Amino acid sequence: METLISSKILNQKTAPVGGLSGGAVVSLAVCGGVAPTLMQNASALAISQCLTSLNKTTQSIPCQGELTTLVVSLTQIAFPLNSTKFQKKCAVRIRIAMTKLNASDATTSSLSPYVRTKFVGTELYDAVAATAMIPCMSTCKPYTLFKGIPVVDGGFSATFKELCPPNVKRCITTQEYYPGKYVKAGGGECLKNGNDPVASGGE
Repeated sequence: METLISSKILNQKTAPVGGLSGGAVVSLAVCGGVAPTLMQNASALAISQCLTSLNKTTQSIPCQGELTTLVVSLTQIAFPLNSTKFQKKCAVRIRIAMTKLNASDATTSSLSPYVRTKFVGTELYDAVAATAMIPCMSTCKPYTLFKGIPVVDGGFSATFKELCPPNVKRCITTQEYYPGKYVKAGGGECLKNGNDPVASGGE
């Protein structure tokens, strides 16, 4: 994403952006004009906190059960939560995809993409935390609630199709997959949310 911006392929001030899971955090940084170095520093701090926790427990995955708290912490470090100017930059030009659950169906057969395109107040930050919520790993619960709707990580159902804004001439998509060297035996499957699109944007 940094290369797209520095090469002036992506206009950080005007381009619509979209993301799910970790990509929602990247998209928020792009539309908010957050410097890549600040995002990198915040991420490094979050990883350091995870490793400290991992070394003190028998967790198979760093920050297991604490990832939602970590995502919230990351957004608070990187983004000015109380900045009206920042929210205006992003509230109407970012798309965040989550996975909606059917409350009457206990199976995963009825999962469906749930995309939000307009946000008021802290809804933007709540949506970022919700789309990165991996059941029973991010927290001890199987799902979280966004505006009263049961949702989980956007990667369970959403694709680039939902993330790319409609009526644009071009949609640039990027993705990343890296489980990391700290995943212990038996925990790898839980970190494969890296197959999700990290971010997409169009102009």
